[in-house]
Amino acid sequence: MSTWFHLRAAGMLIRRRKGPVFRMVIVAFIGTLWCVGGAVWTLSTYRSIQAQATNVQVDVLLKTDATDQEARAISRRVASMPEVDRSRLMTEIDVWREFTGEVGVDDDLRAVVSMPRIVRFSPVAATATTPDVKRVVKSVENTYSSLIEEVVWSEDYVGALDERRKDLILLGAVAGAMSLLVFLIGLIYAFRAELHVAGGDLRVGSLLGATPRWIATPHILVSGFSGIAGLFIASALVWALMRSPYGDILWLTEVRYQEFGILAGSLLVLGLIVSLWQSLRAARKAERTMDS
Repeated sequence: MSTWFHLRAAGMLIRRRKGPVFRMVIVAFIGTLWCVGGAVWTLSTYRSIQAQATNVQVDVLLKTDATDQEARAISRRVASMPEVDRSRLMTEIDVWREFTGEVGVDDDLRAVVSMPRIVRFSPVAATATTPDVKRVVKSVENTYSSLIEEVVWSEDYVGALDERRKDLILLGAVAGAMSLLVFLIGLIYAFRAELHVAGGDLRVGSLLGATPRWIATPHILVSGFSGIAGLFIASALVWALMRSPYGDILWLTEVRYQEFGILAGSLLVLGLIVSLWQSLRAARKAERTMDS
């Protein structure tokens, strides 16, 4: 019986107070669009940087007197390191083919040009950072110093990835905190506006002896419905953009649907908490006013 009464009362509030309800929907829509869209963009951009990190390569140039068995041993040792994603041994012929493919020289030069054997490895994306790569290179050099001529890798490229990660994490943390704060403040004031209009109903309910929870329930339902409606519309819009051709251009396809659900669900929980808090606070205030 009480559930039916609260649902009926909430329906009447929605019909009578279309303006405040519409404002709550708009605030929830804009807040969700900003927060979820920003989080999706940040996560997608970070995944894009990690994808670029898979292009990092380290070439271990072996000395000419290193045997094939020793070269294969170095390749296996490097491949077994937890920081390394993959490793392979490139023979003189492999190196020559790569060289001619990039430079376009004639095969007649093969007889007069000597190519080294190379152990080429790529670090995993999480360890494709300047300190990690330097640590791996140092370990390989110390272990096989007598067999290694030189270790070559693009320190500038890895350093640029490091800077992009740092900038994105800092910007994402600051922007995320500020966006969440603005989202909560907007919800609080939008819901408070509806409760301000409903002040007469709250005082009447308190005058009739109803408990604050009983008085607040219809308004909690209205606020929850408005927040869910705004959140659903904004989430659907972001999801449609992620799955559209523009999603590939903006890297948005890197976000998994489980992660998207967690982002939207977290905002939903926060919105419901704000709605519950504001409604109960207003009902208790009305009760204190009547008691005084």
